[in-house]
Amino acid sequence: MTPLKTPESSRGCRQVRELIKKAFRSAGIKLTRIPPSERKKWQSVSLRTRESYKGQVLLSYRVEPFLNPSLKERHITAWMCVQIAQSFLDRGYNVDVIDYENDTFIPKKNYDIFIDVHSNLERIGPMLNQDCIKVLLIVWAHWLFHNYANYRRHLDLQRRRNLILNPKRQLEPTRSIESADLVLTYANQFTLGTYGIFQKPVFHLPIPSQITCPFPEDKDYEQIRKNYLYFSGFGAVHKGLDLLLEAFAGIPDYHLYVCCRLEDEKDFTDAYHEELFQTPNIHHLGFVDISSRDFIELADRCVGLISPSCSEGGSGAVINCGHAGLIPVISYECGIDVEENSGFLLKNCSIEEIRTSVKTVSSFPSQKLNSMSRNFWEHARKNHTRERFAEEYGKVIDQIADFHASRRGSNIGSSA
Repeated sequence: MTPLKTPESSRGCRQVRELIKKAFRSAGIKLTRIPPSERKKWQSVSLRTRESYKGQVLLSYRVEPFLNPSLKERHITAWMCVQIAQSFLDRGYNVDVIDYENDTFIPKKNYDIFIDVHSNLERIGPMLNQDCIKVLLIVWAHWLFHNYANYRRHLDLQRRRNLILNPKRQLEPTRSIESADLVLTYANQFTLGTYGIFQKPVFHLPIPSQITCPFPEDKDYEQIRKNYLYFSGFGAVHKGLDLLLEAFAGIPDYHLYVCCRLEDEKDFTDAYHEELFQTPNIHHLGFVDISSRDFIELADRCVGLISPSCSEGGSGAVINCGHAGLIPVISYECGIDVEENSGFLLKNCSIEEIRTSVKTVSSFPSQKLNSMSRNFWEHARKNHTRERFAEEYGKVIDQIADFHASRRGSNIGSSA
């Protein structure tokens, strides 16, 4: 998979840019330098297939893994982006990749398939050739539900503790589902249900895992039955960390290990400084690499993963922690189906319910805890691996290709 390289700007182009900058400065217009990390969002990458050519694909997801290949081993989303492109390349398609936040890209060629995860479907779709198949890859709940649920959590926090924090993880409104011909999703019926009623073909894909681990046969449930792991990304209130901190602060015999980056959420760490740093049964560990031995040792010290998120498109953290033998204690809104014999579903994520649920799970006999852990681990190993994702995505591409062929045939027929 080799990106097409853009030639370096000529000396003449640099001189023109300097003249433009000088003109702006003379007019009193201040130019803001865009950080390198932000500039990447406006870059594009072109990949050429080595197989017999079948067509052209435009992928709007994350472009950074193609500019920095080491990222695909550090985060499963980066790996998925690369694997999606590779699956098309293996089947004879050239692939152009842009970032889903790229709001300036203008297509200059015909595409057979366009895949997007958010608002580019609405913006770019009308510019594409008529027979292009437009595909929405659902990675979040619908923006209306997602934003509402996020704001509701912040409103509850204000009413509960008189705190107003800056909401994270807000999504831009878009008519992506209305603009799509087909839908791909990792999630369950909860996430799909947030998109309302739509008459579009839906293809389901398994969430891949960042890790796979042997089952922890020697886990001592008598020793660790009161220990729980919180393992998540940014957006502490959205993910329910505030609820967990308040819940565990009131049950000092139960321990919560907090694994997440909070450096960019100073308002949250200021508000919950006592719970995070001064409460003996709450342990803030910061970022922990899920591929590291430290994570495995931490998972072996905990009975379950606890995640009261208010909205997800299918939580990868739940799947990854399941591979490490952790029992999921999660909200319905995590977008992961959990059977009664393999996990525990939170119904309303209130502080009192979290405490009651933690006590209930911890009270199960060791044999039952071991059985629940193994059941979810086996489910993850069977359904949620990189190999399974690649296999299923390949099948989906074949179905999309058939859909494209039928559309092209019907267009030819209608124009005859």
